[in-house]
Amino acid sequence: MAEPSTEAEPEEEHELPVMQKVAILFVALGQESAGEVMKFLSDFEIEEITQSVANLKAVTVEMQDKVLAEFEQCLLAG
Repeated sequence: MAEPSTEAEPEEEHELPVMQKVAILFVALGQESAGEVMKFLSDFEIEEITQSVANLKAVTVEMQDKVLAEFEQCLLAG
């Protein structure tokens, strides 16, 4: 019975909170591109994103790839 719970844990780890995904997206975009996006955001939104980026512990390339792929799917879906 231990197997189902260990299988569920990695799935939960892959499901990140939305603000953490946004923070990872901004890190993946880089300073210049993220700055261009921020021109269209409110001060509150910028503050929330900046705080989320500051709270990130470690962002792997794999995490960035997953968040970018999910973002691309959302863009394609409209």
